[in-house]
Amino acid sequence: MLFRVLPRVGLGVLIADAEGIGYALPYEVIEPKPEALDAVADTDGYGALAQKGFDAEQADTWALSAPSASEIICAVEVAQILFTSKKEKG
Repeated sequence: MLFRVLPRVGLGVLIADAEGIGYALPYEVIEPKPEALDAVADTDGYGALAQKGFDAEQADTWALSAPSASEIICAVEVAQILFTSKKEKG
């Protein structure tokens, strides 16, 4: 896949944005096929595709680390119970 795009983007750019292309695969920005990068015409197109991969990874990482609304509600309810029980004891 990367060797096929090398003549159009250059080795430095290929290496610099390889991580973003790697992220693009599991998030289905591109398909894991040898011809997946054949439509990339130049450095800008390769960089844009790599950025989509980075963006997909960042969005997924944020989604995994951010609590859901139900988790927040549950935490608030637990805090209220703990606060109320402390108030009643002391």
